[in-house]
Amino acid sequence: MGEIEDLLAQMKAEYQKRDQEKPIPSPSSGQEKDRSPSEFKVNYAGDSSTDAVLKALALENQERQQQEAAEKEKSVALKQQRKREALTRKAKQWLDKLDAKSEEGRWFEEFSYSYDSPLEAAITYLEALGEVDISN
Repeated sequence: MGEIEDLLAQMKAEYQKRDQEKPIPSPSSGQEKDRSPSEFKVNYAGDSSTDAVLKALALENQERQQQEAAEKEKSVALKQQRKREALTRKAKQWLDKLDAKSEEGRWFEEFSYSYDSPLEAAITYLEALGEVDISN
């Protein structure tokens, strides 16, 4: 991304330098009055090619930024998916070890009534405790 910004800055500097080197005609000279509109178009066409390059570079930069944002969003979604999978694995292990007749087992049974499944309840419970290491 820095390369494009550097290139844009360089082109802008060259464009400004070129503009500064052009003599500014005084309004009193009849030179401007004698010029035809087609001559103005020719001069403008030279400037428009620079503008077109700048616009193309800006568009390319914008597209790259959009692509980077999409990749970042995809990465975040993948990380969330992995975290959810790790939570699910940990919750299944925890449920397998849970003794339904223990105090914790009875408490969990009551706790899980408000969830669609004991697994969902276990995921919520473990997530709240912060007992999930997503590197597993």
